[in-house]
Amino acid sequence: MTKPSVKILILLKIKYLKMKSINSLMITWLIIHSLLTLILGLSPDPSDRFLFYTTLLFFILNCIGILLILSNNEKTGAMLFLIGSAIFIPIGFIGAFGAHKLMEEIKKESFLEPTKVLEPTKVLEPPKVLELPKEYKLNPKQIYPLIIGGVILLIVGLFIGRLSFGILALVVGILNMNLKVVQLFPEHFKIKKALLRSKKYIKYDQLTGIVRGKRTLTFQYTGEDEANTYETVTLRKSLLKEEEIQELENFLQDKANLDLDDQNNFIKKMV
Repeated sequence: MTKPSVKILILLKIKYLKMKSINSLMITWLIIHSLLTLILGLSPDPSDRFLFYTTLLFFILNCIGILLILSNNEKTGAMLFLIGSAIFIPIGFIGAFGAHKLMEEIKKESFLEPTKVLEPTKVLEPPKVLELPKEYKLNPKQIYPLIIGGVILLIVGLFIGRLSFGILALVVGILNMNLKVVQLFPEHFKIKKALLRSKKYIKYDQLTGIVRGKRTLTFQYTGEDEANTYETVTLRKSLLKEEEIQELENFLQDKANLDLDDQNNFIKKMV
C-alpha cells in the first residue's frame, strides 16, 4: 500500500472517531432542523420569511458546530450546537441535550486523563480500569411532580391549543427517571444535581470535609490547580433517599480518611 493511501486511511479513521462523538440526539435534531428550515423556505406565506431566515441562521450555526467537532474543536463546536438548538426549545431540547451530553463527555475525559510524571527511577504503573460504579439515582419523589404536572398541562393545553409546556415537562420528568445524582468510582466520585447541570468530578484524595446540614450535604475539596485553594459543592438531601445519604456520607468519610479535627475546622469555616 502506497504512503498516500495510508495517509488517506488514517484521515478517514480520525474522521470516523470524531463522527462517533456526535451522538444520536445531535443527528436527530440536525435532521429535524433541516426539515423545518426547508418547510419554512418553501412556504408561500410572506409572514414565514422572517422565521425562515431565523431558522436558517441557527441551522448554519449548528452546521458550523458539527464542522468544529470534526476539526478537533469538540468543546467549541458543542457550545455552538447548544446555542443553535436552545433557541427552539421545547423541540430544540433534543439537540441541546445532545450537545450538553457531548460537553459532559469531554469534561469527563479531561478529568480522567492521567497526569504524566517523569521519574527515571520509578516505573509507571498501567492505568487502573474502572469497576462498575455504585450509583445513587434521583429520588422518585422529585420526579412524580414533574410527570403529574406535565399531564395536567397537556390536558389544559388541549383546550387552549398549547401543548408545548406539557410535553416539555413530561420529557424532563421521563429523562430525570434515569438521572444518576452520585456515582462512586474507585478513585473519584461524580455529582450531577440536575439534568442540564454540569457534572462535578472529585477525587477522594481531594476531599477535605463533609458537613451534613438540615437540608443539604456540603463537600469541601482542594482545587485542581492549587493545593491551597478550596472549593465546595452542595447537594440537596431531598435528591436522594435518607438511607442513601447516610451510606454515601459514611463511604466518603472512610474512603477519604477524614478525621474529626478536619471536620470541626471545616464546620467553623462554614459558620
